[in-house]
Amino acid sequence: MQYANGGTVQDLIRASRKDPTLLDEEKCRVLLKNILLGIQHIHKTMEMVHRDLKPSNIVIDDPNDLSSVRIADFGLAVKLKDRSELLSTCGTLIYQSPEQIFGTTKQGRSVDIFAIGFILYEVLTRGKHPILLKGEDKQAYRQKMKGFTGLNLEGHGLSPLA
Repeated sequence: MQYANGGTVQDLIRASRKDPTLLDEEKCRVLLKNILLGIQHIHKTMEMVHRDLKPSNIVIDDPNDLSSVRIADFGLAVKLKDRSELLSTCGTLIYQSPEQIFGTTKQGRSVDIFAIGFILYEVLTRGKHPILLKGEDKQAYRQKMKGFTGLNLEGHGLSPLA
């Protein structure tokens, strides 16, 4: 395994609270583009679903180059052809898609894309989760997910293009 000198996206989010220039909108764009390229490789070339994407599972090789991200921790990843495995609930609750939480449909690539949306929200807001509030328990989170309709970035001082 290679050493990632830049830490994780979680580390970057924490550091950006003290120094907002670490994650301005342009750097967020570069970061997201490269996370999406990584997940495209996992989905199309490796024909896998990661199922546990979160900021601490995305490592940065070079802290001065956010295009150097790598997706890590494939412990819960499965091959897309293993359809029975795609029915199991796993991953970190606060990044799970509704189908992972409620087990209503077979899970596929969409569970990773859903998690990337939450990761992007946290990157743009410097660590705020789009649903979970400090001190809430798992049951309250599940209840909120039942009514989840989308992300709202208003009120965070971002440009209209963010």
